[in-house]
Amino acid sequence: MTEQTVRDVEALVLDDALWEQLLKLTNGAAAPCFQCGVCTAICPWGTVRNEPLNVRKLMRKAQLGLFDGNEGLWLCTACGQCEAYCPRGVPVAAVFRGMRYLAWERRQVLEGLPSVLWSVFWNNNPWSQPPSQRMQWVKDGQLPAFDPAQHEFLLYVGCTASYDRRAQGVARAVVKLLNAAGVKYGVLGEQEPCCGEAVLALGWEIVAERPEGPVVACGEGGLVLEEIETAAGPLVVGARLG
Repeated sequence: MTEQTVRDVEALVLDDALWEQLLKLTNGAAAPCFQCGVCTAICPWGTVRNEPLNVRKLMRKAQLGLFDGNEGLWLCTACGQCEAYCPRGVPVAAVFRGMRYLAWERRQVLEGLPSVLWSVFWNNNPWSQPPSQRMQWVKDGQLPAFDPAQHEFLLYVGCTASYDRRAQGVARAVVKLLNAAGVKYGVLGEQEPCCGEAVLALGWEIVAERPEGPVVACGEGGLVLEEIETAAGPLVVGARLG
């Protein structure tokens, strides 16, 4: 390497404070990574983009305390494919969420993401839709409002199945199934809260907590869920509470 080449190489400055903060946020989740590259090779982004998401590089930056808030940080959808094949069992999604939280602190987030959080705050959903339209996916009649004294299960539909037309068919199919099985259930309607998954995915794990009230304390029955992955972790369809 010539002297000119050495001068052209960009110096990397390690941020010990950033490293310690990320270490605390992720409980040291990035430490076991030994840069094998399986995560980058297996990431589904490689099948739809000319350039795959370099998960390995981002993990290395997390280990060293390097941070730039680039677009790649926000591409991860937490599908878990890389975690399933990781030989060290690294919780990659948790590391990404920690880095995203730091991006918010440093005001290095992509344009449009703040609007998602404001929509959850004002509308109780990340789709920028009013709560009054939350039950418009119901085509035939109305669904009963949840009453712990009358219903065994609470049907928590979730934001995606309520507002996304591609997923509304799933909600209608679940209702049809419950009716055919004679299950006594009710819904929260316009009062149904956001599960917080979108908030959690953007890095705000502190805000994305399990909601209190009827969603949790729904009597002796349980929950019938459509959005399985919630802010509090994976929940089982028809899980009984208590």
